[in-house]
Amino acid sequence: IVHSDCALLERDGNISLLSLPVAERWLRQAQLTPGEAPVCAQPLLIPLRLKVSAEEKSALEKAQSALAELGIDFQSDAQHVTIRAVPLPLRQQNLQILIPELIGYLAKQSVFEPGNIAQWIARNLM
Repeated sequence: IVHSDCALLERDGNISLLSLPVAERWLRQAQLTPGEAPVCAQPLLIPLRLKVSAEEKSALEKAQSALAELGIDFQSDAQHVTIRAVPLPLRQQNLQILIPELIGYLAKQSVFEPGNIAQWIARNLM
């Protein structure tokens, strides 16, 4: 470990530095990106209920299948969305901050790919 944020690596006689924050982000993205099977959803003990605008609700409904592949399960009604499950890497996050930011991100998108959403989440984890 170098300067507490880099790792010195040696492979096949080559030496390189690895940024630990970047490595952690790539690890989270890999954990969130679905492979042959969707990411396993972990039910929340206390579901997160948020008020959403019509635009945000529409974006969530369009992204629902991509979010389900990532292990994010929600239910929506007239003006609210209830997050019922998230993937394991998100269980320790402050969902009251992360989920509204994710909804805002989705509202600005026109295409909903699980890989792109996983990348956004990985970059915005605290």
